[in-house]
Amino acid sequence: VQLVLACLAGGVGVVYLFGIPVQALVTGASLGTTAWFALAFVPGDLIKAVLAASVVRGTQRAYPDAVPAVYRERLRAGGMR
Repeated sequence: VQLVLACLAGGVGVVYLFGIPVQALVTGASLGTTAWFALAFVPGDLIKAVLAASVVRGTQRAYPDAVPAVYRERLRAGGMR
C-alpha cells in the first residue's frame, strides 16, 4: 500500500500538479475545465501506479541490497561480503 501511495504521489500527483496548469495555459482553457478533462486519465494512471509498485516490490525482493535501509543494516551487522 505504501508503494502504491508513493507511486501515486510522486508519479501521478506531481505530473498533475504541474501538467494541468501548463495544459490550461497552453490551450487557453480554464483550470477547472482542464482538470475536468484530465479525469479521463485517472483510471489508467491508477493501474500504472499499481503495476509500478508491484515491479518495485519484486525488484526489492530480488535485490534486497538495492534498498538503502537493508544495505545500511547489513553494513552495521558486518554481513557484507
